[in-house]
Order: sequence, then structure tokens, then C-alpha cells
Amino acid sequence: MDEDFYRIELDAPITAHGEERHEVVLREPTLGDFKGIRTGGEAGFDLGQIAIMVSRLANIPPGSAEKIPVLKLLPLKDKIASFLP
Repeated sequence: MDEDFYRIELDAPITAHGEERHEVVLREPTLGDFKGIRTGGEAGFDLGQIAIMVSRLANIPPGSAEKIPVLKLLPLKDKIASFLP
């Protein structure tokens, strides 16, 4: 796997852009991807913020990102958070 990407397999597919997706692949975020995202604090990201970032980095609609099970979303959150200071 390329170091700039993070891939996670889904137990049940989601639909994004009219296609079934059995995995979510994140690209490395840019500074602009974090625009409007609240980060930091004791809680870090809230689930809504994670869904927005996953939508941006995986190029899927927000509604599709919201269909990802929470247990699959948490590793994605950790990967996104790893790009923060």
C-alpha cells in the first residue's frame, strides 16, 4: 500500500456515486481539507466531523460516508488525526 493512502475493507458495501464500494480509500489530506473542520480538545473530532473528512478524502458523498459503521469509522478517524500536529 502506498504510504499516502489508507484503505479499509467494509463488511457490507456502501453506495457512492451510484457504485457499490466494498472498501474506503483515503488520500493524504491537504491543508484545505481541514477548512471548516473543528479539531483538537479532549474529544478530538466528533463523528460528524469525521464523516465530512472521510467524504472529502475518499471522494464519496457525505451521505455515503454516514453509512460507514462506527467501528469501521474509528480507524479512519485515527488515520486522519495522524496528520494533525
